[in-house]
Amino acid sequence: MKRSFFKNTPAFLAACLLACAPAAADNAPSTFERERAIIAQVRACAPSALPALLESALKTTEPARTQAATRIFEKWGAHDPALGFTALKKLPSGPLRSACASSLFRAWGTHSPRKALEAAVAENSDTLQKTMLTALFAGHAQADPAQAYALWLEAKQAHPVGFLRNNASVKAVLDIWVERAPEAAVRAVLH
Repeated sequence: MKRSFFKNTPAFLAACLLACAPAAADNAPSTFERERAIIAQVRACAPSALPALLESALKTTEPARTQAATRIFEKWGAHDPALGFTALKKLPSGPLRSACASSLFRAWGTHSPRKALEAAVAENSDTLQKTMLTALFAGHAQADPAQAYALWLEAKQAHPVGFLRNNASVKAVLDIWVERAPEAAVRAVLH
């Protein structure tokens, strides 16, 4: 295996990646192997250790950086979304922050959609807010599409102008609902 790949990789992630690499290969692990190793590492990590894990993950190169960071934010969304949201705000604007926001809010929307909605509504960046809302409604719809649609209608009433200008959040709900129960989705929309 080429050592240059691991030159700037934190020890925990390097060990994880070395463990998953094919023994005879002279190259870095494949994307699939790296993703599988990252998932295992994040799952094994206690929620209290996520800040240190994120700090280490951010020192890696792409695509491992994004793979690890999004998995970390997904876990935060399930276990401590407020801490995850604080960490998200510290990331620089760009594709990584957007990907992490999507992971955080999808998981947060599954477990606590109203709190996730409050956080997303307070976001100043229209682009990031759209990402957050789409992800949280998609996550909520995975758990219960009818409740997700009801929450979307409620949010639309409370915030008629602004974040609901776009249809991405309701589309995320309806895509999932139509796939699972098309008749119920159509009845709700036409009601």
